[in-house]
Amino acid sequence: MKKLSPFYLVLVLFLFSCATIQRDLYIASPQTELGQELLFLESELISLDALCIEAAHAGDTGYRLSDEAYTSLLQKIEAFLVQEPDQNSKARLYALKGRLHLLYAQGQAAKNQKKLAQNALEDAEKLNPYDLQVYVLKKRLGELEAFSKELLDRDSSNVLRIEQALSFFQSSLYAEAVSSFDSAFRLADPMYQSTYGNIRNRAWALREVQEATSKDFDSYLKKNSLTMQELVQVIDDNSSAFESITGGKKYKPSDLYLHLQNLNLFSPLSVVGIWEQEKIKASDEATRRYSARLLWRLYLINTSKQDQKNIYSQFYRKKTDAKSPILDVFLDDADFDAILACVEREWMDLPDGKHFYPEKGVEFLELLEWIKNF
Repeated sequence: MKKLSPFYLVLVLFLFSCATIQRDLYIASPQTELGQELLFLESELISLDALCIEAAHAGDTGYRLSDEAYTSLLQKIEAFLVQEPDQNSKARLYALKGRLHLLYAQGQAAKNQKKLAQNALEDAEKLNPYDLQVYVLKKRLGELEAFSKELLDRDSSNVLRIEQALSFFQSSLYAEAVSSFDSAFRLADPMYQSTYGNIRNRAWALREVQEATSKDFDSYLKKNSLTMQELVQVIDDNSSAFESITGGKKYKPSDLYLHLQNLNLFSPLSVVGIWEQEKIKASDEATRRYSARLLWRLYLINTSKQDQKNIYSQFYRKKTDAKSPILDVFLDDADFDAILACVEREWMDLPDGKHFYPEKGVEFLELLEWIKNF
């Protein structure tokens, strides 16, 4: 038998390699008549997916996909499979089914759900290993580390680029996430932008502050709300608000909190009659009320305008039948002046235009916005 020369051997290997690459880059679509129905299923799935990603990023360990949402979508997918669709459509359905199993993989059922997702992937790959949702499921299961540039370029729907953006977001690579989202949204089905738009906007906000903030940036993001000591530390790390109090000296967070407490900066200013001093501990949840109280006191100290501490309550109490302009902060509220001052000066906002929600916990990103406005 005649041996191949090295040149021909290299050529054969090259052609085989090219054929393999082309085959890997082939993306097959479901049959046209089922396309719209599959899109509805996909829309429902990515809506659930976005909620799970947002909850995980915010550190909401109590969040889980509800039994009702899981069962409802699973039944819809199974109903389509029973109709014996074409091979490509069937592969898409199995891939969506696998993704749904993964979203439900929490708590004691996690191991079993991941096994179901793996089984769904195997079923899908037997039918069409080159479907977009098969690629997504493989990435979610950890069988693909990343999508190649060639594969991303081949995907005219930009579904894979959106998946790439979500991976960047979950890895705290916010600039890369924004770039991928913006590139993908231009050509992707509009449902993707409406579903993942909030995540893209959050990535944008995080991109702007990531390098300028403290080293605890990511740990703060995982919290639904900050403690009082964390509130003070974030303000100290990202502004000069305490300089007139500390003289520029850098305190340990616990010492700074104690110092501010000794200066009475956590007590209200709009007290009418006798008020019993409350002891706000460093570990207590930081609320919007306490934040407004601290910001107003800092403003009065930094501007030497202590005589204006009750300017708002004095004005409104002089009026006949006066009513507070904020629905959930009354004239006799101990923090009326602080809250109204923060809203009037646009340091803080009324989330719905009417209510302040004084007892609501403070999130890291909104505190950074208040600091910037302050």
